Amino acid sequence: MLASGVLGVATFIYLAANEPPQKTESPASASTINPGLPVVVAETEASKLVDSGTSSVPPFPRDMTIDGEEFALIGLGIRTVSFLGIQVYVVGFYIHVDDLAALQTALVKRVDEGASSVTQPEREALRERLMDPVLGEEVWEEVLSGGARFRSAFRIVPTRNTGLPAPLPLRKVMMQVAETRNG
Repeated sequence: MLASGVLGVATFIYLAANEPPQKTESPASASTINPGLPVVVAETEASKLVDSGTSSVPPFPRDMTIDGEEFALIGLGIRTVSFLGIQVYVVGFYIHVDDLAALQTALVKRVDEGASSVTQPEREALRERLMDPVLGEEVWEEVLSGGARFRSAFRIVPTRNTGLPAPLPLRKVMMQVAETRNG
């Protein structure tokens, strides 16, 4: 038993000493990353989708074309009801790609009136405000009441089959809510 162990170690040492060194961290065809040069990440079909946050709704597209116009997803969320947290629908909020710069400017103004771009701490502060249920609504009220107008679209996907003729009941409720909010 001891002899076979010694023979195995001796074989390993001999092979290690006589074999040319091999680079095992990456395949031989891998390219190197040179510091200072930009890194381009190849876009795949999967990278064009955003997880909906629930297994019952497929991922949302990052970009969507409506009547020949391009819209970009800027956020999504799951509507839940009751203390049980029953998921009702997932909604995605899209802004026309030509309006993204104006939206960014309007949001930056909510962080600092004189700012033309945001630093990382300011970006985090804005993110915290937008994620807060009360402060987030205040930010959007400020942006929209400040005269900013953006072409937008909502994509609403129910999380389960209601057994009713879709999408009429959900559409009717959404229209009633929108009309009530807009006065």
